[in-house]
Amino acid sequence: MPAEPSAHARQVLAALSASKCVIVKGVPASGKSLLLVEVRRFFADEVAGGAKSTPHLAVAISQGTGTVEDIPSPDRTDRRVWQTVMNQTSRYKDFWRGTEPRHDGEPGFELSEGILYRANEHAKTAAGASLVTIDEFNRGPAVNVFGPSIVSIEADKRASEKNAVLAETGCFEMLTSEGKLEEYWLSPHLYIVSAQNNADTSVEAIDTAFLRRFQPIELEPDTAVLLAHFGLEGLDGELPETPSSPADVYRATVRAWEKVNFKLARGASPDFRIGHGALMNAGQEPPTDSTEAALAYVSRGWAVVDQHVGEVFYDKPDHIAEAYWINEAGSTHPFKLEVANFADLDQVVLERGEQDPYRLLRVVAEAS
Repeated sequence: MPAEPSAHARQVLAALSASKCVIVKGVPASGKSLLLVEVRRFFADEVAGGAKSTPHLAVAISQGTGTVEDIPSPDRTDRRVWQTVMNQTSRYKDFWRGTEPRHDGEPGFELSEGILYRANEHAKTAAGASLVTIDEFNRGPAVNVFGPSIVSIEADKRASEKNAVLAETGCFEMLTSEGKLEEYWLSPHLYIVSAQNNADTSVEAIDTAFLRRFQPIELEPDTAVLLAHFGLEGLDGELPETPSSPADVYRATVRAWEKVNFKLARGASPDFRIGHGALMNAGQEPPTDSTEAALAYVSRGWAVVDQHVGEVFYDKPDHIAEAYWINEAGSTHPFKLEVANFADLDQVVLERGEQDPYRLLRVVAEAS
């Protein structure tokens, strides 16, 4: 983790200071989850200026050397971070408070203390500041989970900086430990960052009125990140028929990735492109001393791209072929569309031909 926050992390932290709630959107593998890790680290550590204990933070915190402008609640020194993932089984009681069966073997019920409830209670303390990150935001019933707090999460509906309830503070009913309902309010030192993948289709629809409570930040597939990762100064120039260096392999890979993303955007939508992270092999450094090792490296990443293309186009052979620019490349393309008979019906079949990863990357990269 770098000592200085990235531009996107700075953007999220500044947006949190102003809006309290942020939603990070982007295509698959564009760095959303990694950005949440970075934001958690700097929120918890930056004001203190060094490593400290944050029991709810599941990433290592290292010494920081700089300061972040617009850090949320800069005067608060007891800074804690919670993280969770939304899913189809998420419920209101998991985030706020609700009744649930006792866990001690005794009959009856007890009150849950969900993640937002615990974070808000900490933010109400004298020096407390809380950050909750929610990944895969649209994989669960987010509107039901937030329930009556939907209005109260807005920046101008919070309590004062001193945690005093104002006339404009948005309150909602919450169960007390005695099982009674009382008005509940949110601290201005409670911050929420959510992340969602717009391409996911097996998710819950989120009401637009609810989403307006979150300031959006979009992550895009970023060629510059790949150039830095592969140590390339640029992508121009003719690609050799046989790679003579790892740089040839990496240039072909990045250019082919750009070309496939063009087809994904045209054939599905820009939300269905694949991000730069797919080619980065979970942060492993790309080999620089062996062409063969470079091919093995990019083949692992390209398998992720290939799987994504198949999922987007429901494994339809003609659509996959189009995504790989088979029509533009013509006879030089290693993939071929064939017609095969099955049960007295003609079926289109995609023949992938020889398994030469560089040839495929080069053909796609140079197709036009």
